[in-house]
Amino acid sequence: MKFIKSLLIFISAVLILSSANKVAFAGDFAVIDVNKVVQNYNKSQNANIDFKVRKADLENFVAKARKDIQQTKTPEAKKKLETKYNSELKQKNLQIKQDQTKIIQEVQSDIYNAISSVVAKNKISVVFNKESVIFGAEDITDQIISYLNSQTK
Repeated sequence: MKFIKSLLIFISAVLILSSANKVAFAGDFAVIDVNKVVQNYNKSQNANIDFKVRKADLENFVAKARKDIQQTKTPEAKKKLETKYNSELKQKNLQIKQDQTKIIQEVQSDIYNAISSVVAKNKISVVFNKESVIFGAEDITDQIISYLNSQTK
C-alpha cells in the first residue's frame, strides 16, 4: 500500500509540474487517472504481489525466531539467538527496502516514458491528473495502460 501511495504522489507531482508551464499556451488537454494506471500496470501488480509474499516470509521468519528464542534454555543462548535473528531481520528489511525503492523508480520512469510517448503521438500539450479536472479533457488513461503493458511483455 505504501508502494502505491508513494508512486501516486510522485506521478501526480510530475504531471502537475510538467504541465504547469504550458497551461497558458495549451491547445489540447488530456487527463490521466494515475491510480488506475498504477493499479493496472502489470509490472506494478507483480511488484505488489512480490512484496506481499516477502512480507509474509518476513512474518514467518519473525514467528520462527520468537519460537526458537522461547525454546532456548539458558539466558546466554537466548541473547546469542536474539542477536543473530535481529541481525538477519535487519538485513532482510534493508534488502526489501532497497528492492522496493528500485521498483518504484522503475515504475515511475516507465509511466513517465509512457505518458511522454502517448502525449507526443497524440499531439497533446497538457496532461493533468484526472482528479484535478472536472470536465473538458480527453482521458488517455487506457492508452497509457495499454502502452505500458505492451512494453513489458
